Amino acid sequence: MRLAEDSHERVEALKHWITNFTMADSPEFADIRERQKLYLYLIAILLGMSAMLGFGIALVFKGRVLIPVTDFASSVLLLLTYLYLRATKKLYNACVMAALCFMGFLLVHLISGGTDSSGPIWYFVFPPLAFYLLGLRMGLLFSLMVAVPAMMILLALVYGVEVAGYTTTFILRFLISYLIETFLVYIMESQRIKAQQRVKILSGLLPICANCKKIRDDKGYWNQIESYLVKHSAAELSHGICPECAKKLYPDLDVYGGERSSM
Repeated sequence: MRLAEDSHERVEALKHWITNFTMADSPEFADIRERQKLYLYLIAILLGMSAMLGFGIALVFKGRVLIPVTDFASSVLLLLTYLYLRATKKLYNACVMAALCFMGFLLVHLISGGTDSSGPIWYFVFPPLAFYLLGLRMGLLFSLMVAVPAMMILLALVYGVEVAGYTTTFILRFLISYLIETFLVYIMESQRIKAQQRVKILSGLLPICANCKKIRDDKGYWNQIESYLVKHSAAELSHGICPECAKKLYPDLDVYGGERSSM
């Protein structure tokens, strides 16, 4: 019995920690779309910090200096964006800060070549996160900005300047692949936003009167169920009458083809 109670307490403690860490109970993230962005941001910085710290430690043992320092510094900056978010609850600002941090990380890895000239590989993670977390305009701007150094390296290689062991063919293929990915992600994200604007989804707990069936909105006002559905969904309501109500309200009328009631 005691073991079961201890397990229950540990589970509850874990739930409390997760709720506190994700800020899921904060009113600023009550909207489902904002909460989805919050979760993606948290997953991204957790995975990013883990990868940066892991690769940084591995490279320290290989005698590398610049890349591990960049990885450690970037992981600390990502942690600071999370602390900023906890203090202010301003998700968009935290996402912009994290994007700038990751842009610096990408720049160092591109110029230095990363490990075995694999620095550009990290670039392909950036556009999907940037578009989803920052929106179409800022996502496109940031995605194109991080491609500018690669274009400069390509020009340098064309004029015979060697950079980090890259070849002109490799950088050219990388740039084309990256720009194609950016273009495709832009199209998909724009379509997702348009579909999201056309469709409103009802979710969560809706307080409804047990008698008159009015629904209470988030401002405390009670609304007719049909007006609430029209306002908060893509449904268009038309009026009719069910067989039970037809028999009750119009007993003399043969509304549904049944036998007429006699007076």
